[in-house]
Amino acid sequence: MRAEILCFRIHKASKTPPQFAFLGRFFMYSVCALGDKGANHAIYLLKVQLVQMMQQLGRV
Repeated sequence: MRAEILCFRIHKASKTPPQFAFLGRFFMYSVCALGDKGANHAIYLLKVQLVQMMQQLGRV
C-alpha cells in the first residue's frame, strides 16, 4: 500500500514543474567545511548568482 502511494506521488511530481528548490545540502556542506564563515560565504554566493541571473534577464 505505501509503495503504491509513493509511486503515485513520484508520478504526480514528475508531471508538474518545480516551484522552489531546496538549498539545505548546499548550506550544510559550507557550514561543515567552514562554520559560520561557510554559511556567510554560501549566502554571498547565492546573492551573486541571483544578481547575475537578473542581469542576464535584463531586470537589473
